[in-house]
Parts: sequence; C-alpha cells; structure tokens
Amino acid sequence: ISTWEDVTDQVARERNGRLREAVDLVQEAVLELKEAQDVDRVLEAIHQALKVLRIPFSHASVQVVEGDQFIAYFFSEGCRFVVSHIPLAGTAVEEAWREQKVLYRKDIETEDVYGEKELIQRAWKEPIRSVLDVPFSYGTLAINSSQPNAFSEEDITILQGFARVLSVGFTRLEDLRKLEARVRELTESEERYRSLMEGLLVGVYIVQDGGRVRFVNRAFEELTGYSRDEIVGRNILDLISPKDLPIVRERMLRRERGEDVVPHYTLRFIRKDGEERWVEIYAARISYEGRPAILGNFIDITERKRLEEEREQLRERLMQSEKLASIGELVAGVAHELNNPLTTVVGFADLAIRRTSDEGLRSQLRYILQEAQRAARIVQNLLTFARKRPLEKKLLNLKKLLDGVLELRAYELRTANIEVVRIYTPEPVFVFGDLVQLQQVFINIIANAEQAMHEAHGGGKLTVQTEVQGDRALVHIQDDGPGIPRDVQRRIFEPFFTTKGVGRGTGLGLSVAYGIVREHEGEIWVESEPGMGARFTVALPLAKCEEEVVAAEEGKEAVPERKLQVLVVDDEPGIRGFIREYFAYLGYTVDEAEEGGKALELLREGEYDIILSDIKMPGMDGREFFRWIKEHRPELIPRVVFITGDVMHPETQNFLREVRVPCLRKPFGIGDLNELLRKFFGEEGGS
Repeated sequence: ISTWEDVTDQVARERNGRLREAVDLVQEAVLELKEAQDVDRVLEAIHQALKVLRIPFSHASVQVVEGDQFIAYFFSEGCRFVVSHIPLAGTAVEEAWREQKVLYRKDIETEDVYGEKELIQRAWKEPIRSVLDVPFSYGTLAINSSQPNAFSEEDITILQGFARVLSVGFTRLEDLRKLEARVRELTESEERYRSLMEGLLVGVYIVQDGGRVRFVNRAFEELTGYSRDEIVGRNILDLISPKDLPIVRERMLRRERGEDVVPHYTLRFIRKDGEERWVEIYAARISYEGRPAILGNFIDITERKRLEEEREQLRERLMQSEKLASIGELVAGVAHELNNPLTTVVGFADLAIRRTSDEGLRSQLRYILQEAQRAARIVQNLLTFARKRPLEKKLLNLKKLLDGVLELRAYELRTANIEVVRIYTPEPVFVFGDLVQLQQVFINIIANAEQAMHEAHGGGKLTVQTEVQGDRALVHIQDDGPGIPRDVQRRIFEPFFTTKGVGRGTGLGLSVAYGIVREHEGEIWVESEPGMGARFTVALPLAKCEEEVVAAEEGKEAVPERKLQVLVVDDEPGIRGFIREYFAYLGYTVDEAEEGGKALELLREGEYDIILSDIKMPGMDGREFFRWIKEHRPELIPRVVFITGDVMHPETQNFLREVRVPCLRKPFGIGDLNELLRKFFGEEGGS
C-alpha cells in the first residue's frame, strides 16, 4: 500500500509541478505585455505551457475584439502570423466573447455551425477537426487539433485559467496605454495630468519621503474607502496589512533611493471599514514637484484570489477523493476475499453447536461463532466505507443496534478512559433502516466524542440515550469534552470540513453520517457550548410494525419438512462442505460441483428442488451455467439461487438485475439458509 501511495504522490507532484511551470510561463509573458505586438510572446508562452501540460493541440491563437471586427494572432511551431479586420458578426468569437462562455466544436468536419471550417483550414493549410474558444475580457483564447473531440474537461479548465490571466494582462495593457498616453500630456498641463488620474479605473497614488501620500485619484478613494482629505499627508504604510508591511516598507525605501526593485507585486491592505483586501500593484520611481517620488497604480484582485484559493481547495479535495476511491477499491477486494472463509467458519461453528450436547464445548463454539460474526460485521463496515454495498433496510431494534456499536468501540473507549452510560426507554424502540449504515453513523459520532474527550481531559463520560418523541425515535449521544465552537457547528456536516490536523481526518465522517440519516428520512443536529461538551441527536422515523419485529426475533427456524434434493455449485470446498453438512443434518440429499461444467453433468442425471450456485468460479462460471439452464432447462429457473461475496461489482449487479433470481450474500449462516428455505417453500418447521 505504501508503494502505491508513493507512486500516487509522485504522479500528483509531477502533475502539480507541470501546472505551476505552465502558469508561471504564461504569467511571466502576460506581465511583460506593454503593447499589442507583445501578444506574440504571450502566445509563444501559452504554446510552451500547453506542451508542458501535454494538452493534445495543434495550434493556438488569440482573438482581440476591436469594435465590429477582431484581430487574430496565430501561433504554431515555426509559424506565426496576424490577420486583421476580420468581421465579428456571426462568428464563434463573437458568441464566446459577448456571452462569456466556452465554445467547444468537437468536430467541425461533421458540424460546421459557424461556417468556419474553410477559413480555419486555409489559415493552417491542414485539416482541422476540433476547435476550442475560451473567452476573456477582450476576446478569446483558442486552440485546435487535427483530431476530433481532442480536448477534455480538464483541458478546458486549464484554458479558462490562462484566459483569466490574459484578462488581467490585457486590462493592465489597456490601463498602461491610457496611462502612457496621458503621462505624455503631463508635461503640457498639470490639469490634464490630474484628469488622467481621475479618469482611470485603477487606483493611482503618489508618495514621497518614506511613504507620505501626496496624491490619490478617485478610484483610490473608492477602493480604500478613504477620502482624499483623509489620506493625503498620511503614510501609505498605515494602510498595509501587518502580514505584508515589512517587505512593502523595504521595497518602497529602496525604490525611493533609486535601486532596482521588482515593479509588480501583490499585497494585502486594510480598508477604512477594516476589511482586508488583496491588490495587485505596479510601482515606478518618478520625479514629482522636482523631488524623487513613487507613482503606483493598483487593482483589487480579492475576488481573483478567492477563486484561486477555491480552485486549489477543489484540487486538494479531488486528490483526496481519488485517494479514497483507490483505498475503497482495495478495501472492497480484501473484504470480498474474507467473505468466503467467514462463511465457512460461521456455518460450521453454528452447525457444530447444534450437533453437540456438551455444554462446555457449546460455550466455546458460541464464542467462535460470536467472534466470526464480529469479523463479518467488520467486513460489512469496510464495504460501507468503500461504498460497495446497497442500502438494505429492515426492522431494527434500536437498543440492540446501539449496543452493537458500543461493543465495536468497546476497546477504544476503554483504553481512552471513557465511561459509557446507557439510558434506554423501558419498551423496545424499532426503526426501519440499514443496519450497517446506521452503525456507521453512530460509530462516527462516538469516535469523534471519544477523541475530543481523550485529548481534552484524558478521559470522560459518554452518555447514549434513546427517546420516543411523537412518531420519531431519538438517539442522543452526549460527551463532556471541550465543546464545539459556533462557527464550527455551522459547517460540521459539510463534506471535507475538518478541524483535525493534516493526516488525521478527511472531513468525510460526519458528512457521510448526515447523508445516511437523510437517506433514512431522518435528521441529525448538534448542540454545544464551549467547555460544556457536545450532544449529537439523530432522529429517525419510528417503525410501524413492531409486532412483526418481535415475531421475527422470537420465531422458530423455518425449514421444509419434506426431503429435498439440493445441488451446490461453488469453487470453495469449505462453503460446499458447510451447506452439505447442514442440509444433510436436516435430512436432505446434497450433490456438489466445483464449477458449472460439473454441475451440468449432475443436472443431466438427476432432478433438484433447489440449485445454489456461486457466480464467479473457474471453468464455467455462474453466468454461463444460468444461460445453459435458461436455454435447455428453463423449468429449473425458479429453483436457482445465487451465492456471492461480490454483490456490488457492476457486472454482478447488472447480471442479478437481468436474471431476477434470489441471491444469498456471503458471509451467510444457518439462519440465512433457513430464511431462504422458508421463502422458497413456504413451510414452517424447526430444528
């Protein structure tokens, strides 16, 4: 497992490394944009970035909209050219740009919606099949391929990221154009200079003497919340977040001294109302009123930063989900392999108890059976974790369910010095639900409470209480731990939300519990005050047929009284042996086959009242065996029962849905066989 995780981590690091390298290439080129001709360098950087990311494209281009026309800057290996004055109306560029939506033409050879195939193929002098246009604020970024349907959703997401970078660059380019044009007029008129500053959408400031503000424009006032009268004369460093203050002060002083300092950077500042915002700054040394000064302009990029952080969180969550999926597949495989020996142990232990009158031996056998059934429950919990089992609702005694959960956690609770108090209603309370999934809900809650109490006090008291309230059954789980802050309570059931350190929690436990409870038409909530512990409540609909539960729990084993002819087909000798021994104990005649081919020979020679067959076997498997029965002996179909430990494999699920015959899931015991016989033959008996 560690080797697999090492390989997974290495692949993730390589992918993230390529992504960072690609983004750095594009950002560097965009930040150097000073005039329209620089688009070539940006395209070259995008071309290199796409190659680094191994996106299967042929050519790249940037379309810049100007009025009712657009200019296309084309770039490919060893070839770059510009086409101007292209009419905008009716083109894919117009639709993508005006509606700010991605236009992906998967195959223009078969569907040329915009009549662009001939123009594109003539431009590139080769057949182009798929074209992708991603909008940015001044046009579109496009790539194409000679292959149809060449680009994935991940490719589109990456292009959208590049397009956002382009938007920033072209916005900056546009602002720089305005700024440069107006600055040239500065020598002619101070008034015209001030008009320039006031007309810009970016915040502009001039500082001297270690940061003393001399001038700000209207956009600066709007972005910071300070009026001109409030800010002029103050030190601009007063607005900088303490997190960035040291480096900003150092750069500003060095720039005033005439040293070379990086002109472009991002920082956090504090608005007048106390809100912290991210800005992107471009600063340069100038002469103002005959003395050295710093001219800076900035834009608010808080929203962009938020989106970048969300994207990074999403990437981390996707990686975590992929990791959990891989672990789930492994767990499901291990659980499947355990089901076969567990069936044998459970079956023979139960059978041996029935065959011996030695009470000491029966006691030992019951312990073996109890531990094997406990192992079977653990397997079912593993399958639930791996999401490899269907929802199986049945009538449940809530007290027995909770006692079972506390039994599963008994060792952990004991070693964590947790005292357990049970407060149950005098009368049994029944709910209708999936035993294993509801176990998972309560295990998650109890495990969290146990950890909180142990870390806070080295122990504590856990109270598990049941209550009936109207038509609902309530389970309260109370701890005396440190409590849960209100801001955490609001998010505690969100997927991936966790307050635990790195490597100590996935943030999935309570979100999974929430989903399970909702699937059961119930509710779950938490009540807590800091220092007063926490109480989780799970509310579930009361079962309406408690009598049936009691009858089912107290009922006798139901087995047919007449003698049956049984055929068992399974490649596991232990499972065949258990079924043979128990049915022989009941007086039935049992024939065995380790695969479908041997079973066919037996079918040709005799008749059987019931045919139990595994699905996955070497030689002729259960599917082929059933197809033979359907074709040659269709009258036997109602007598077929499948037994399998792989019920959640997609192929197995599809097959069982198709054939519509009963299925006995491993691990199973004598009670399951009796239940099967009762349903099959509708007879009551005892043993």
